[in-house]
Amino acid sequence: MSASPVAGRLTTYRVLAYVTGVLINILFFVGIPLQIAGHPGVVHVVGTAHGGFFILYCLSILLLGFACRWPVVRMGLVMLAGVVPVMTFVAERQVVRHVQDGSWAPPTAVPTGLSQLSGGAWRARSCG
Repeated sequence: MSASPVAGRLTTYRVLAYVTGVLINILFFVGIPLQIAGHPGVVHVVGTAHGGFFILYCLSILLLGFACRWPVVRMGLVMLAGVVPVMTFVAERQVVRHVQDGSWAPPTAVPTGLSQLSGGAWRARSCG
């Protein structure tokens, strides 16, 4: 990856995706069964932690998505992966692969008329 802001945002996204994914899996596969058995402590602690990290996860997706000029629908779908057990890891792999190979990169052609407006100084930002 050549663009360091995108690389930094991708790293932040990856870390938060793993943390959010681990917490949602603990919540679903450990906390909820324990709550059903009468021990609600795990759900309170892990649920609160997941909620906080989920907000950071969504913010990291917005930062990465705006840097790469993703459609809003793509950003929303990646965010939804943070509330489905195991899907966070699947989405993380897809996002990393597509950002690194450039298939989710912004267009590289100069839009018509933009070069005249900006004096030819328009530069396409790379997402890969």
